[in-house]
Amino acid sequence: MISGRGVAFAAAAATLVGVAVAPLVELVAVPASTGRWADYQAAFLDGRQIRLLINSARIAGGAALLATAIGAPLGFLLARAPIRARSAVRLGLAVPVVIPTYALALAWVFVAGGAGVVTRGFGSDALARLTYSPIGVVVVLALALYPVSMLATEAAARRIESRLEEAALLVAPATRVLARITVPLLWPSIASSALLTFVLALSDYAVPNLLRQRVFTTEVFTAFAALYDVSRATALALPLLAAAAIGGYLVASFGASILDTGRASGVTGVRLGRLGPIAAAVIALVIGAGVALPLASLAVEAGSVAAIRQGLDRSGAAVVESLMLSSVAATLSVAVSLVLGHRRARATRRMARAVDASLIALFAMPGTIVGVALIAFWNRPGWSGGVYGTSAMIVIAYMARFLPAAILVVGAGVRRVPRSTEEAAALSGAGWMRTMWHIVVPQIRGTLAVGWVLVFVLAFGEVGASILVAPPGHAPYSIHVLTLIANAPSAQVAALALVQTAVVVCPFAIAIAVRSFARLD
Repeated sequence: MISGRGVAFAAAAATLVGVAVAPLVELVAVPASTGRWADYQAAFLDGRQIRLLINSARIAGGAALLATAIGAPLGFLLARAPIRARSAVRLGLAVPVVIPTYALALAWVFVAGGAGVVTRGFGSDALARLTYSPIGVVVVLALALYPVSMLATEAAARRIESRLEEAALLVAPATRVLARITVPLLWPSIASSALLTFVLALSDYAVPNLLRQRVFTTEVFTAFAALYDVSRATALALPLLAAAAIGGYLVASFGASILDTGRASGVTGVRLGRLGPIAAAVIALVIGAGVALPLASLAVEAGSVAAIRQGLDRSGAAVVESLMLSSVAATLSVAVSLVLGHRRARATRRMARAVDASLIALFAMPGTIVGVALIAFWNRPGWSGGVYGTSAMIVIAYMARFLPAAILVVGAGVRRVPRSTEEAAALSGAGWMRTMWHIVVPQIRGTLAVGWVLVFVLAFGEVGASILVAPPGHAPYSIHVLTLIANAPSAQVAALALVQTAVVVCPFAIAIAVRSFARLD
């Protein structure tokens, strides 16, 4: 007899495979099924492909290095320096990670582009040339992704066994303790977050597209959307698939090696009391460059509240549709992640590492590749073709992109639920479904809310996959704004981008603030 647990796991696993895994497997098999075996060789050996790989890796590597250089020190300061309103500061610093990358790129175009404020003010296009160059892409991606390194470093710093530092401080100065004890213990977390940032930068489509740089993601989109060459798109996708798979494995491996204890180093160990003013200045500078300046540039370009209202009047249908589709995707993702996240949390260490590596790789998959894979998988005669022609494909694209992230978040929450509570419920005769509903869910309500908000926010700003799979007559808000950039007045585009930023930042801020202020800082 099949148990409720078995049915729930089978349904959840089938959902993950159907929306995220099977389409990618079929995409990789397209050249073989069409007899174009040379595409596999060309994916890694073709001269044009190699040049594209070098340019993509150079941009992603630069973004990862700069993001880590910004985020890792900030994370350590958040963990050790005396910072007032720490939760609010952490929230402000983390905002760029949820702002759609094309909105950040658009904001910097308004600041430093050919017709930007700086260019008009100084009468020189030197900064504009840098903006529309690999350096511009590196800077924008680094400002968008530095919170990944910041949050990972802060979490690692708080988990260091503080007695190691305390013992060393008895015989050595603080600088030597930091160099010999603290930094080596933080290194796995910093390295894993840098690697994850590299993969995420490599997979971004919107920023290179807006700043006119040819990378793998833009070439995949061109190969499919303009030429409808699935085999060529597959050849372009293979290096990115390999990078995501290797990156997922390495991130999971590094993450498992972080020293994890229950004693927080924010109270004991090496303290940075004298760095309070320096920390405040650094934090103010980063928030100004990563949050305040982009939002201010969008507001100035929009011009007035009336322009924002006018833009919303013209784009209200797209806003409503995006809110509905993102909400549906977030709700379904949380339901699936509750089952799969619970299974991952209760898996053996070796199995858990393999699952984490796979989920990280799926989450890091470029949106353009996911979009091409979904088209190849769903656009065929039969019931799948019926689904393909509806807005359900947009929901599937959102889930394919962000369901893995929801599973990782929920799995981390379930790991904090004592096994003994579930075992006690089982001994009293409660079934798996009842145990989940009455024992597990009440203890991870906050984590489920964060998972829902995370998927909603990321889905609302998603571009790479949805721009390929959106059926005629359906244009999510992010696609609507992106298509207006070349055809509408800059004031209208800035107003719409500002509205989208507000829509994604507000729920994120509320969710994080509630969780932060609900516990001791």
